[in-house]
Amino acid sequence: MPYYRIYGGVPREISTWENFAGKDYITVVEVTAAELPFLGAPAEGESYALCEGEPLAWDAATSTWKNFFTQLSIPVNTGPAGANGVNGTNGTNGTNGVSPVMSIGTVSSGSPAACTMTGTSAAPVLNLVIPPGTNGTNGTNGTNGANNTLSIGAVAQGPAAATITGTSPNQTLNLVLPKGDTGATNTLSVGTVSTLAAGSSATVSITGTSPAQTLNLGIPAGAAGTNGTNGANGTNATVTGYQNTTLKTAIIAAYKSAVVASGVAVFQLTVDGLSTGAAIFPNEVFAESIQLIVNDATASYQFGWALTNSNKTLTVTTNKLGTANILTGVLGQIAAPNGTVVNLTIKGR
Repeated sequence: MPYYRIYGGVPREISTWENFAGKDYITVVEVTAAELPFLGAPAEGESYALCEGEPLAWDAATSTWKNFFTQLSIPVNTGPAGANGVNGTNGTNGTNGVSPVMSIGTVSSGSPAACTMTGTSAAPVLNLVIPPGTNGTNGTNGTNGANNTLSIGAVAQGPAAATITGTSPNQTLNLVLPKGDTGATNTLSVGTVSTLAAGSSATVSITGTSPAQTLNLGIPAGAAGTNGTNGANGTNATVTGYQNTTLKTAIIAAYKSAVVASGVAVFQLTVDGLSTGAAIFPNEVFAESIQLIVNDATASYQFGWALTNSNKTLTVTTNKLGTANILTGVLGQIAAPNGTVVNLTIKGR
């Protein structure tokens, strides 16, 4: 079993030491772990052992070997403190770093929340994953806005443009309209002209396409005119062609002529031609037998008659139909000229 001496806390083999004069040393026994239980209590001067590189010391209090560095407090003689060393020189300043410019990269919805950094140290990019929030409660309905009124303001000529001025609910639309090309001259001709019922509204329509269009009219009939004033009595007419004048029940035919005055021809259906004379037709006048003819072949006439004075007096209203009346469809608006002769054929009994 080799022996060692401990000097300055370092075990050394005896054979390597040359001079131990004046030195404090102890004897160290080197053993293996298997040999350590059989080492027993050391002899005086051999209270230290080296077991497979572990320095051990005999602990008399517990009669065991212990590591004298970690398990025992070994007094070690130390020398006086050395002088303080000189301060080291200051290091050189480092180079300025680059200020990073951070930008936002991807921002997505997901769970859980996450944050990653990509890019470079000089240009880092921050990428985020943000969990969606819970649904908020429904907001209250807003009040109804006022209805907007848009009126036409200024209309000028020029390049097409439109502006709206004013504030809601009262705003104005202003227009600038370009001048259109000159169109073809339109030709308007009269198409149909219809007579409508009296009192109805007139109608007008234009058919066809420019430049050839047709004007169609609907013209209401005029209201019936008021009766004219009675004219002066005409001259007495002679009665001819009597049949059975004394037989009152037989059919009698009368032929008379009267002159128009103020649009009226008056026939006295009496024996003597006077309104007070005896009636030619005291019993009955056949209205369907009345025929009236004017001795004017250049125009058409319209008649209206009334039988009064116990079948003695026949008053005939005579109206001349002029061209204007025919176009408008309004009849009986032009009185026959004074002096016009009206011939009457009438039957009765």
